[in-house]
Amino acid sequence: MACKSDNWSVTTLKDCADWYSGGTPSTSVAEYWNGDIPWITASSLHNFYVKDSERRVTPLGVANGTRLMPKGTILFVVRGMSLKTEFRVGITCRPMAFGQDCKALVAKNGVDPLFLANVLRAKSEEILGFVDEASHGTGRLATDAIQKLEILLPPLDEQKAIAHILGTLDDKIELNQQMNQTLEAIARTLFKSWFIDFDPVRAKMDGRQPAGMDAETAALFPDEFEDSASGRIPKNWIYISLSEMTDKNTPITYGVVKPGSTDENGVLFIRGGDIENGQIKMEQLRTITKDVSEQYKRTVLRGGEILISLVGNPGQFAVVPDSLKGCNIARQVGLIRLKDNHGVQYIKHFLESPVGQIELLARSLGSVQQVINLKDLKTLRIINPGNKLIKCFEDTVSPLYRKEQINLEQNRTLYAIRDAFLPKLLSGEIRLKDAEEVVEAVV
Repeated sequence: MACKSDNWSVTTLKDCADWYSGGTPSTSVAEYWNGDIPWITASSLHNFYVKDSERRVTPLGVANGTRLMPKGTILFVVRGMSLKTEFRVGITCRPMAFGQDCKALVAKNGVDPLFLANVLRAKSEEILGFVDEASHGTGRLATDAIQKLEILLPPLDEQKAIAHILGTLDDKIELNQQMNQTLEAIARTLFKSWFIDFDPVRAKMDGRQPAGMDAETAALFPDEFEDSASGRIPKNWIYISLSEMTDKNTPITYGVVKPGSTDENGVLFIRGGDIENGQIKMEQLRTITKDVSEQYKRTVLRGGEILISLVGNPGQFAVVPDSLKGCNIARQVGLIRLKDNHGVQYIKHFLESPVGQIELLARSLGSVQQVINLKDLKTLRIINPGNKLIKCFEDTVSPLYRKEQINLEQNRTLYAIRDAFLPKLLSGEIRLKDAEEVVEAVV
């Protein structure tokens, strides 16, 4: 199929879709909330494919203050602090309701919704140029301004073909992400069995061989418990502070790079919201200039550090993959470097565990939003079963994390291809056949 031809037309976003506003059912009426219908707001619209939301409404709630939209609806943020730095847009994968800080578009006949959603994704920087500031300091995207956005519209069959190519890349990225979540869950389950529930210790106390464990590994676990200040723990295990395990030359610290100084050819940096479920959400990382990153060399990442989200959604952790060496971190992220990277996965899983989260909660401050104070984080207590057992755990889970690294590297390649194809496909600059061949080679 050829590049853009005379049968591509120029139109406006206003003429491509029917426009809808949302709303918020009264929060004082319990019958409106905690139903089965996801309710999307500026704070919950993070992913391009919108599948769910923490807040949900009932059919009664939909009838009293919000609006239910069908699958394939395009949602984007028109009011909120996020508009100061990013344009959030997504397409619904199921019927959903939404709040007044978003707009909803239902593509008209002759317009493919996924194609149109990708157009908005590609025009994010242009759209951010329309943002002004509301009286209370939040960003505001005026409807009349974005409705005038020019859209280059190919025939419907080409729209669908373009959307399919981009969707194929997105599907592979999501599959890798799901696989990594599964790998994380396997490692988390093993950690819980060994170091939270103490299953091998209990088995040996009962005269049983610990399940799924060879004799050499089983020998590393004691066969009795003893009292400690925190309750019964395996014999000869001790609690130590997190600071005792860190690199003395680079103690626990926080990022200093502030968002705003972006450069698409610069250095990636990680914000608190980029850390979720043991992963760094690489698809939404922003950049800073190399000069800015150079000013904060102590937080330039080497790979193998533990990152913690300190503000807003505190207590989320991730280990820095080798693919992010040389990146930097924002102020709301804490950096933990261990001695020789010893026990990185062990420490991360401990901090994520119920025991670790209780320790963190005790160190969270702030009435409006929880904040973790790094000074207190240094005193956080870690159960130490001994170097041999920590190494055994690390060796056991390392194949899982090697696979995870491979998936992350592949996703970085897929992001780069998608971001390169996005404007070229939507402008007709690249042939669909050429794009299909590249996608087939990497997916």
